[in-house]
Amino acid sequence: MLRKSLVFVLSVSMLSLGGGLSLTGCSDDKETTAPPPKAAPAMPTGRAALIGQWASGRRRITFMDNGNFSWNMLRPCGAPPCQLVQMNGTFAVNGNQIALTLANGKTFNIGWRHSGPPRKLWIDNKMYNSKVTFNRVN
Repeated sequence: MLRKSLVFVLSVSMLSLGGGLSLTGCSDDKETTAPPPKAAPAMPTGRAALIGQWASGRRRITFMDNGNFSWNMLRPCGAPPCQLVQMNGTFAVNGNQIALTLANGKTFNIGWRHSGPPRKLWIDNKMYNSKVTFNRVN
């Protein structure tokens, strides 16, 4: 009987000692930190903000990197649907104004601003007394 008790005490002691060693070896005291969040890409400004195609219903305006533009705009009319008019030429940006020079040499300015995401462009066209919000197509 004494022998069984001694074997039991030694077995329990060895298990305790072994368990303590294995627990000590598995403990993880390292601090874990989440990676920092990725910063949102900066919104382009000035001329770079315009480059691409913009749409508002049937209206489309494309500002190209080479300084050219193409604009399908609705001509004002008495009753919709109004006719689309295509204008082509070059553009230059000066603050909140875009100077558009048509292929025939006529120049006019339009006001603009943009925001995002999603990217939007607001154009104030005094020539046709209209303010239009365009959405970025590409």
